[in-house]
Amino acid sequence: MALDPASFTAGLVVGAVLGAFALLFLRILTVWLQAITSGVALPILYLIGMRFRGSPANLVVEAHVALAKRGRPTTIDVVEAVYLANRSRVRNEQDPVALVEAALPEGGERLNKGLLLPRRLRRDFSNTSR
Repeated sequence: MALDPASFTAGLVVGAVLGAFALLFLRILTVWLQAITSGVALPILYLIGMRFRGSPANLVVEAHVALAKRGRPTTIDVVEAVYLANRSRVRNEQDPVALVEAALPEGGERLNKGLLLPRRLRRDFSNTSR
């Protein structure tokens, strides 16, 4: 039984597409496992959405885990939003942590006005920044 060239080409294309999806899923799965083992629960679909939004999932999850370990529990949504608003300021792995800590007021402190925040976070902090 001979394999015709059209079937071989179609099988090669399907195999390449499936391989690309498998690699993408493995990258997301490793970040998800890192978050779960660190004690931060994240939905895997949110990590897939981060990839489509252009956020580096590994960097954002590491910042979220570091904040949780420092006793500054936030949501992954806030960490990603602050990263997306300030991506030009991020130079190393610790910068997202510092940006989120600067954005979140402690007690009744004023919000740092020099920090760029997305509109939805500005609304959330409008009551606490006075």
